[in-house]
Amino acid sequence: MIAYNWFDCDRQPQPRFINWAAGCVVEPRRMNLLPFFQWCETSWLGSSIRASQFMFPVIEAFHLVALAFIGGAILLVDFRLLGVVMRQQPVRALAEERSPIWSAA
Repeated sequence: MIAYNWFDCDRQPQPRFINWAAGCVVEPRRMNLLPFFQWCETSWLGSSIRASQFMFPVIEAFHLVALAFIGGAILLVDFRLLGVVMRQQPVRALAEERSPIWSAA
């Protein structure tokens, strides 16, 4: 009787190896982020963004500009690695020059 209890799929918690050896399918625990996003929506910042007519477009514009800066810096270094642009400049020097753009954006 005790020999059969080690692979009882309903008994929790069990080591992963035992579940795998017994053929038990254990659903992985998923993180539920809905309460966090609901809290963000009801916070003073979320409420003020929702109430303002121009706050969200301004935030989104800054967000898109920052993404463009990061994408441009990465694209420039990638093109240098491919040998398409700035062939005389070393890759390390180019990456170090563009580092402030990555951290600022």
